[in-house]
Parts: sequence; structure tokens; C-alpha cells
Amino acid sequence: TEIGDMPIEEVVKLTNNVHVLSYNHKTQILEWRKVNASKISEASKLVRLKTHKGNLLCCTEEHRIFISELGYTKASNVKRGDKLVTIQKKQTDSVSLVEHFCTNIQPVYDLQVEGNSNFFANGILVHNCGLIDDPVENWQEAQSQTIRDICWEWYRSTFRTRIWENGSIV
Repeated sequence: TEIGDMPIEEVVKLTNNVHVLSYNHKTQILEWRKVNASKISEASKLVRLKTHKGNLLCCTEEHRIFISELGYTKASNVKRGDKLVTIQKKQTDSVSLVEHFCTNIQPVYDLQVEGNSNFFANGILVHNCGLIDDPVENWQEAQSQTIRDICWEWYRSTFRTRIWENGSIV
């Protein structure tokens, strides 16, 4: 964050009041971007990635990691030797360890970052989640066909266009 390194659990508590380092793929520049939303869910199937330079990331199998040659790829598909973009001056670092493991169900965290839709988790560039949080204000709006049509059109024309190639919507 702009106030120093902190665990993602702490970043989640500061949602809407914190900026994280993000990567602009068009300009190839690191940028501070606001965390607009966060998501806490549970998982038991996880992937641990370690790089040759010592970066360590534990995430769900579905979380997307930026691989230099492939773009955003599910963590479950990352292989030893894949080149990751890291926070150290946008340098690449290769994966030295990929470990798939199961554990007791535990909380996992994700962020929605404005603009670039990515952030650095333990120094590794990852894609953020896309959240649609309460698209209507109240029951009356929810009953309005006009409001529902506007929400549907926004979803089709805007939100879906933000999904990267081979991305998924849950």
C-alpha cells in the first residue's frame, strides 16, 4: 500500500481508504490505484507459488496470476519456470516452486482495484476480482423494469468487457 507493506487481511479492512500498487499494461507503468471493493470467501484447495527471488504467494486455484508469455492464468495452471511480473521495477522472476495442497477451509481475500484491475500480492502481479455489489438502491428500484434494464445493459456493455480472455464469471 502507499502506507507500507501489510497483509491483505488489513488491506481489506481499509477498502475505499487505501491505494495499492497496480500495473498499467498499456503504458507499462506502475501506478497507485484505489481499492474499490474487497471480497472474503473460503477455500480449502490452494496453490503456493515461490519465485527464485524469494516471493511467496498462497492463493486459490482460480486466482489469476500474470505470466509474461501467457497473460493472466489460473494459479492451478502455473508451472515451474513460468515468468511472473514482480513489483521490483517490473522485472520478471521465474517460478521455482508450485505446490497444490488442501487444508481446512480458511478465509481467502481478493481486492477490486480501480482502473487497471490488478495488484501486487506479495510482490507478484495478480488480477483482481470483479464485484457487483448491490446494483439497485432499494426494493422499489428492484421492481422497476427500467432500472433492471439499465443494470442489465451496464452488465453486458461494461462489466463483461472487463473480463480478461479465458476469464470466468461466477
